[in-house]
Amino acid sequence: MKYTKIFLKDITNLKIGSNSFIEIYSCDKNAEVNIDPRPTMVVCPGGGYAMCSYREAEPIALRYLSEGFNCIVLNYSTKTLFPIPQLELAITIDYIRNNCTKYNMSCDYINIVGFSAGAHLAASYSLYYKEYAEMMNVDFMILKPFSLTLAYPVISKKFANNSGSFFNLSLGDEKLFDKFDIIENLTSDFPPTYVWTTKKDGYIDPENSILLVEEFKKHKIKYKFTLFNEGIHGGSLFNHAVYDDSYNFEATKENKIWVYESIDFIFNLIKEDKIGR
Repeated sequence: MKYTKIFLKDITNLKIGSNSFIEIYSCDKNAEVNIDPRPTMVVCPGGGYAMCSYREAEPIALRYLSEGFNCIVLNYSTKTLFPIPQLELAITIDYIRNNCTKYNMSCDYINIVGFSAGAHLAASYSLYYKEYAEMMNVDFMILKPFSLTLAYPVISKKFANNSGSFFNLSLGDEKLFDKFDIIENLTSDFPPTYVWTTKKDGYIDPENSILLVEEFKKHKIKYKFTLFNEGIHGGSLFNHAVYDDSYNFEATKENKIWVYESIDFIFNLIKEDKIGR
């Protein structure tokens, strides 16, 4: 595996955060394992747009790496005005498109996994990527993600606990909250999405995910949804890579299947796409 760290300010002329960066985890081509180039996974950690959580960053990248993906963790700007984090995600995807051979990544299959506020980043980006393409003067299809995986996502302005993330993304300008609401702005252009959350998430109401899935049905967006019985907010991988022994691993052992479900969802989409070509 190769590790590369790049500050986004070094690869764009656009006005973004000075400290945002990407971390690339990539495996080279291998004659024995014929899966080259690898599908790409961009990881958007959560943290309420106030920070980027480690437990939803490198451990996630390494987990997907072990399943045949090459991965990029986006350490985006926080406590900054919309759409700077979304634009940083656009810059990341544009960089992948232009350097996919270098990192043995597939340009055709660029996926995004996001957690909590990072899931909102992935979802809101997927609503407005055409706007960012115009800002960057690139073809909008370059910035379109192949699929999303949204973990305990921040989705709707109707839930009080989402206001913290929205406040940090708007710097307190509540007039922007309407634009942040994924459900109110959803269209049939939204990418296929795997969504999961837990019934006992005491921070981000699981109704965020349930309402989102209902909108997917209305717009005929391909999706898979899993609602686990147990697990606190921020469960991530539910293992010792992200929590110490004080965590109740026994109660959430079934939750670990979300990674497999996400991977199966994506590889089935890839198979369908290849058949359709």
